[in-house]
Amino acid sequence: MTSYSVLNAGSKTSILATWTSEFCDSSAKATSSGDADQSATLAYVLTRLSEQAWSAAAWLGTTPAIEAGIAQLVERLRSVESSIGPVELADVDHRHAKEWAHKDVGELLRSRLPEVLGALDGAQRHSVADELLLDTSERAAALQLLVTGWDPESATSRAWQMCEVTRSMGFGETGPLPEGGAGWINRVWDTQGSPASRWGARDRLMRLEQLVEACRAFGGRAFVEENPTYAH
Repeated sequence: MTSYSVLNAGSKTSILATWTSEFCDSSAKATSSGDADQSATLAYVLTRLSEQAWSAAAWLGTTPAIEAGIAQLVERLRSVESSIGPVELADVDHRHAKEWAHKDVGELLRSRLPEVLGALDGAQRHSVADELLLDTSERAAALQLLVTGWDPESATSRAWQMCEVTRSMGFGETGPLPEGGAGWINRVWDTQGSPASRWGARDRLMRLEQLVEACRAFGGRAFVEENPTYAH
């Protein structure tokens, strides 16, 4: 759930990436601009993309399509073409393709991001591409690690934020499964700040979500909107 903010310093503004690490928040410079309005818009769309992508990585079965779309965007940022065309997410035959995070990432890649990123100069495009690639690689590393039951060794790893309610947009705070899962973890489990413990709780919630969908597929009635931990 990396969020992006604007730091004003005279006539220049810096876009900072910020994420939850083990003991405090960590930040790093993503790029800079001489246009304050451009910086604010860029920070907004990057935050929206990252927070949806991190949420999807934890809760949606469509995350491979999302990551592939982001990879295409990175390629276009690094190309010599002056314009950045729309990126279309691959069609996914999965029930989670109807979830808000998946649809919102599709809209961002298709229209909003090409519009905003197309206004950047070459150096800015490359620095944004580097940041997107770093955020993507941190998500991939988190998914590989947390299934082992271990927390990250690095105190500044972005994996510490996995399965949390997003810091800026509040994705996951409320709602049914799967997208409301982070909020349910906070309400039901005492994970003591451990992403591996949150991932274990996430596994239980996703099993419930899968059972509910299987029940519905065979004509049954199953609901997890009020309290998924009581679903049976």
